[in-house]
Amino acid sequence: MSIDWLRSSEDQRKRLYVATRAIASAANLSIDEIMDAAMGRKMLMGTDYISNFRRGKIRRSYAKLIYEWLERHHGEIANRLAPDLFPLTPLTAWEQLIEARGIEGQLNAIPIPKRMGLTRRRANVPTPATELRLNQDYCFQLDSDMEGYAVGFEGYRGEWHALPLGADDRHPTAKIIQGRQFVPSDERGNPIPLVETDDIGLHQFVVVVVMADLAGGIDIDALTERHASTPMQVHSLRVRFVA
Repeated sequence: MSIDWLRSSEDQRKRLYVATRAIASAANLSIDEIMDAAMGRKMLMGTDYISNFRRGKIRRSYAKLIYEWLERHHGEIANRLAPDLFPLTPLTAWEQLIEARGIEGQLNAIPIPKRMGLTRRRANVPTPATELRLNQDYCFQLDSDMEGYAVGFEGYRGEWHALPLGADDRHPTAKIIQGRQFVPSDERGNPIPLVETDDIGLHQFVVVVVMADLAGGIDIDALTERHASTPMQVHSLRVRFVA
């Protein structure tokens, strides 16, 4: 269902209020906080602005901003609680590639305790985690079936960003051997720590291994275009970051 919120009826805006209230409860937010975030400022609408929203009399332009903010920041919850207003968006070509060729179970997130040095025996490496705390050092452990070069991406709230896998900022890609290894790692194979400092919630990580040298890196569009003709493995992992 697609609603033009700039032409929406009072009934449609009432339904948006009901959905907003349910999403706010599930996300541990208040309706005030959602409205402030959607507008990008503190609302100065008087004491009855939530009452107006509840009765479907909120401005259409405000309804549009609220809907777009909820869809962008709490899309999974919104679809679960109000699928008629927040249907699943069609998968992009990149997401279709991950869904069709994604390998799970061979890419793991490994927490790195700050009290320990990076060099350690493999038997003493911490257990893989699906939940990490903000500011917790971690790296990836990849069990690759092929040799080649790897490039990484991180997906969060519908947006994808390049993930540094090289030994330094000048080398965004990593040389991959067949078998288990840390990514990113130094020249001795010891893990180089990564850290998430700000964004709580579910993150998706994708590491793509190809046989060709990826000198200079490669972007999502290029991988999507080349996947049918280029031998590659697409490793996928979801990790939730908590405060």
